[in-house]
Amino acid sequence: MSEVRKNKNIPIFDLSGKKATKKILTSYVIKNTPGFIHFNGHGNSKSITGYNNEILIEANINDKLLSKKLSMP
Repeated sequence: MSEVRKNKNIPIFDLSGKKATKKILTSYVIKNTPGFIHFNGHGNSKSITGYNNEILIEANINDKLLSKKLSMP
C-alpha cells in the first residue's frame, strides 16, 4: 500500500480477475463516484475489456461512466 494513499485515506477498489466485469464496474462507479480510475487491461481504441475479454467500457455505449474522471490507459 502506497504511503501517500494510506496517509490521505484514499480507498482502492480492485477489480482484478473474475471481478473485472461490466456489472461490477458499473455498480461501483455509480455508487462511489471515484475521481480517478486506472485501467490495466486490454482492449482497443474503442473499448476496454476485463475478465474473459468482456467489454467494460465501450465508446458511445457506456463511456459516460468515465465522465469527469481522471483516467489512465
